[in-house]
Amino acid sequence: MPKLLLARRSAKARNRSPEHLHLDRRQLGRCPVLEEEERLRLLSFDGTSGGCIEHLDNLPNLTFLDLYDNKIQVMENLEKCRNLRVLMLGKNQIQRIDNLKTLEKLDVLDLHSNRIKEIQNVSHLKHLRVLNLAGNFLPSILSLDGLVALTELNIRRNVISTTAGLDQVPQLQRLFASHNNIVLHEDLRWLGAATNLRELALDGNPISDKTQAYHVHVLSLCPNLEMLDNLKLEARRCIRATKLSQGTGPEVSEVAELTASAPPAEPAEEPQAPEPSRDADMQASVSPGPDEQEADRDPEPPVGIR
Repeated sequence: MPKLLLARRSAKARNRSPEHLHLDRRQLGRCPVLEEEERLRLLSFDGTSGGCIEHLDNLPNLTFLDLYDNKIQVMENLEKCRNLRVLMLGKNQIQRIDNLKTLEKLDVLDLHSNRIKEIQNVSHLKHLRVLNLAGNFLPSILSLDGLVALTELNIRRNVISTTAGLDQVPQLQRLFASHNNIVLHEDLRWLGAATNLRELALDGNPISDKTQAYHVHVLSLCPNLEMLDNLKLEARRCIRATKLSQGTGPEVSEVAELTASAPPAEPAEEPQAPEPSRDADMQASVSPGPDEQEADRDPEPPVGIR
């Protein structure tokens, strides 16, 4: 049985930054027990924990937890983190979304670059605003029901072939679905239920052939769209359909112009945490309050690790 790892900061270091602690890349091998850190709100263990989540029970005020790149396979031992608002578990080995039952305050959930094959166990997250599932093995986006506050969804680089399920998230404003397997126009029809959608990325799918027919079809489903495939809809006049003189069907008389603008750098694959982006998969619209902003990095490492 592995020995318990304890970590304690000096009083000076703790008083200088009582709510923030970064233990990134310390090669500790596992999550240590943090002593005298009851005031801690932001904790980062990037590349440190050695494959498991543990020893969080004595951190009642934790609101931001970053466990990026730790070879974690199971989402566990989070039950006592009832105040958690941001949970970052990108670039791990997680196969199942689980054990989030008590995290009802969660605002951002980042699970990009894992091994997840199904969306499940999230319907109780009524306050979840950003969900990042890019780089997994999802065949669909069903089971989004209950996510009534969701405004941003990142499902890039999966194996999704349809937009079915978007009717369950009426508040959605940003959808990033690049590099999936959407082939047919009819598989986009659920976009029409996302009436608040402002930004959409479908590039890298077979359907995104960049022809006028593709643009026309997407804009007919999403008349309020402002960005499509990282291009700004400069003259967003939507699509005005008029009947042919013979009465055989609609004719497109106006189409919004697509003009290149400075696109965001690979948007929305990781919440913008206190850390700079680590790779091209990570960025999202998290606006942490003053309490979640990064304090100056503590130059003094925790002492008494034993």
